[in-house]
Amino acid sequence: EKREQFERERVGALELSKAEGLAEGLAEGLAEGRVEGLAEGRVEGLAEGIQIGEQRGEQRGEQRGQINLIKRQLQRRLGELNQEIEDRLSQLSSEQLSALAEAIFDFSSLADLSSWLETNGSNLT
Repeated sequence: EKREQFERERVGALELSKAEGLAEGLAEGLAEGRVEGLAEGRVEGLAEGIQIGEQRGEQRGEQRGQINLIKRQLQRRLGELNQEIEDRLSQLSSEQLSALAEAIFDFSSLADLSSWLETNGSNLT
């Protein structure tokens, strides 16, 4: 009978050890998984942030280039631009700048440009 009791205790202790080991292994695995997941998430987030930043930088650079070209064309066609017009030009979207680039050929005075800006530049972005 002692032997049976000893065997039951031994089996119970083994089962308890297995359960404790399993719980400990799961906890360690979860902790490692979280650390790895966070690291991967940070890397992916950083890469995405860099890509978005590059795209925005390219768009801004492209828009500044459009503005500078249009200002030079307007100055050549109409003469010196006042600060108010330059400020309004810098607020136009890329689409509005493209439309203005085509309309320049129809302008004969700063009044024509101002009128165009009133009509087409109202949705300044």
